[in-house]
Parts: sequence; structure tokens; C-alpha cells
Amino acid sequence: DSFKREFEPGEHDHTVPVTWQRETMPGHNSDSDGLENINEAITALQHAVDLTQEGHPYRAQCLHELGDCLEQRFIEKPTAEDLLRAVNAWASAAREASEPPFERLRISEKQVNIMSGLISLFHTHNVLHNLRLKACEQQLQLVHQVVWRGHDVKKRLEERTTISNTIKNGVAHAISSGDLTRAIEWVEAGHSIIWAQILSLR
Repeated sequence: DSFKREFEPGEHDHTVPVTWQRETMPGHNSDSDGLENINEAITALQHAVDLTQEGHPYRAQCLHELGDCLEQRFIEKPTAEDLLRAVNAWASAAREASEPPFERLRISEKQVNIMSGLISLFHTHNVLHNLRLKACEQQLQLVHQVVWRGHDVKKRLEERTTISNTIKNGVAHAISSGDLTRAIEWVEAGHSIIWAQILSLR
């Protein structure tokens, strides 16, 4: 409830700074026609999601785009409902088995980046920190699926860099959220994954 009150109109109303809008939404259009188009897109995409079953080849794409549209509307008029719906849509897209693991990892990274941007705007807030940690945890689960020993050496070296950055960022976010136990667990899990990759390259 306190989280939702932060986005309710009033004397303490928060506004997403223009600089953050430009960074997160290239080509952002703030006119009323643009907002109407966003609302229509959200309705259509939500309907498409409702009609598709889990595992459908287009469901992940619909969820991903739904999250993007909800993010645009959140920038236009910040509400807790749109923020949570966007995060849930991205999280669901990242869980879709029909989507390639690397693409699912990229979607999950978007969640983390958005949460980090919001935390920097609204300072410390338990709900935002918890949402980011959940997204980080999902990322680390996807790392195990991204790693595949059948790839050639060049591809595996590229993956190792991505995996290292993902784990490093997840640990940093856990520390900044005050969850040191989880940070240690992720460090140990990361060491195991990275060493397994190094040994397999020999």
C-alpha cells in the first residue's frame, strides 16, 4: 500500500525525470495521441496473452512487448499498477520455454535495469529492492541454461563474459539491498559456473 501511495497524485507526487525518460525510452512521445496508442496496444497485447497458452511460440514476444508498453505508460503517468504489471510481464516472458535462453536472459536483464533506475529515482524502497532481487535470481537460473558445452570456443568465451557480468551485477544488487546471505550464495554459485566453463575450455 505504501508503495502504491508513492505514485498517487498529491503534494508528494513523483515525476520521472526527462533524462531518465530519454535513456530508457528512445523516441519517447508524450502527446495525448501517443498515450492513446499505448493504451490500445496494451489492451490488444493483453488480449493476445490471454488467448495464448504457456509454451506458445508467440506468447513470450507478446509478454515482452506488453511489458514494454506498460513501461511507456508508466513513464507518461507513473502508477504502481503499471510498474508491477510490466515487471510481471517481463518475468513471465523470461520463463517461457519456447524462447531461446539467451533471449530470456536479455529480457530478465531489462527487468533488473528498470528496477535499478527506479531505485535511483525513488531512493530506497523495499518493494523495488525485492522486485530487483527476484529478477536477479531469475537471471542466475537462466545462466545455467545459457551455458552449453556444445558451442565453439569463441561462443563460449563470449558467454563467459556475459555470465560473469550477470553474476557480478546480481551480487552487487544483493549487497546494496542488504541481503548479504544471498550475495554470498550467488558468489559461490558464480564461482562454480565460471570454473566449470574454464575447465571445459581446456
